[in-house]
Amino acid sequence: MKKTIAITLSLLFWFAASFAMQPAAGDEPLLSFGIIADAQYCDCETANNRHYRESLAKLDEAVAEFEKRQVDMVVSLGDLIDRDYGSFQPALAKLARLSMPVYHVLGNHDFSVATDRLEEVPAVLGMESRYYANRMGNLRLIYLDGNDVSLFANAPGSTPYIRAEALIDSLKVAGAPNGKPWNGGLGDEQYRWLVSELESAAAANERVILFCHYPLFPVAEAHNLWGDERLRELILGYPNVMAYFNGHRHTGDYHLAQGVHFLNFKGMVESSPNAFAIVDVYADRLVVTGYGREASRSLSVSNDVTGK
Repeated sequence: MKKTIAITLSLLFWFAASFAMQPAAGDEPLLSFGIIADAQYCDCETANNRHYRESLAKLDEAVAEFEKRQVDMVVSLGDLIDRDYGSFQPALAKLARLSMPVYHVLGNHDFSVATDRLEEVPAVLGMESRYYANRMGNLRLIYLDGNDVSLFANAPGSTPYIRAEALIDSLKVAGAPNGKPWNGGLGDEQYRWLVSELESAAAANERVILFCHYPLFPVAEAHNLWGDERLRELILGYPNVMAYFNGHRHTGDYHLAQGVHFLNFKGMVESSPNAFAIVDVYADRLVVTGYGREASRSLSVSNDVTGK
């Protein structure tokens, strides 16, 4: 009897949760977009639970679902490839089948190419700038470059490379968990640009969603962006910010801080099944439909963009 009651309660909970994820009749999203993170394709043998060659089939599956749902756009959260410039073509060929635009942010593995090809990486992804923003109705979408200051996206001996060397040395001396060579940070110019974008969006009463490869949460985590505390404080100072979406940490993660949703999407390259998502943006919530290992969530947001 107890077992029957437990099963019944579980089913009721599942139906209630499923119903809560559904939009109300006539409730159309302001924007719908697909999300992929860390496909890390290369023609390489599986290693450390990373199934590199399988990523092409996983991209096929994601593309088919995005087309079926007819999302407005797709965002790749970085690390489309694992290594070698030649890996871009097969992965990009899969995304080329999409009938909607694809917006990229850059990841550390995207720069795992020969030094003389580093500057070609943004162009091969169709990016005019390594960081940028666009508007969709009353939404401002901001795409950050967390590799601005790093040891892998800049040629050895260059000014950004030397600055990255100094920064990682200081992080190591301070015992910072994210003082790792596979992380990076925002340069001063990009940071000033971001402040300008956030100020402009606030003045226009626009809601903001940020995309970056590197996480900001949990606090003191090994995969976090260099300068994570500074960026967290900046973002949390703007009540019109809805969310910060990232990849990099393949296990995924979620944190809510002062009404802002920090969601780390799971890495596609890791084991089976697949991992990708579709995000529907409503005035009062973000509905994340997860596929494979990615969880589905309904994330409430405030309608007050002023914080007053």
